[in-house]
Amino acid sequence: MKPEAETRSGPTDFQLNFFVIGKEPTIQAKMHKCLQEIKERKNAILNVELEIEETNDVNALLSLDLNKMDKMKAEEREIRQRQIKRKMRANDRHIENLQTKITSWKAEINFLQHLFNQMEELVPLKNWTDFDVQLEYWSEKMAQEIKSRLLMNAPIDMEVIKTAMALPDQSPVKKQLLEHVQTKEKELSK
Repeated sequence: MKPEAETRSGPTDFQLNFFVIGKEPTIQAKMHKCLQEIKERKNAILNVELEIEETNDVNALLSLDLNKMDKMKAEEREIRQRQIKRKMRANDRHIENLQTKITSWKAEINFLQHLFNQMEELVPLKNWTDFDVQLEYWSEKMAQEIKSRLLMNAPIDMEVIKTAMALPDQSPVKKQLLEHVQTKEKELSK
């Protein structure tokens, strides 16, 4: 039997880099997504650590139950002992699985922190609610949506156009849309 390759229970570094973080349209969005993903994993680790503590306590109580079986009939005692031992083994396997998850999450956190640090060397993190950060994010998000539909020769969703047109006047995508509308109006008036 071949030894198993090292596996991680969550997304790979490639998936984190290109699909979770990389799908964000701006560097600020990517940085904030890194922080959000790190926070989610840290919270998951805390919850799983509590679950491990609880499962260890259940095993400790089961062990006490094993010790109290002297007063039972031999046949019933054997059955109960087998049940308790099975439950304890299952709990131990569950704890191992939870510890594997924690290890995976810690590896993901390290990778996400590395991505964040690389980006922060280029651009300092700004408050997500900052006007310029939001303007850049929504302008780029709308521009990407419009460009991808144009590339695929697909109609642009009216909601995307309405959203882009609702952006402040300094938005590059709004300016481009207005220029496009003016060009179309000129073509139609000929």
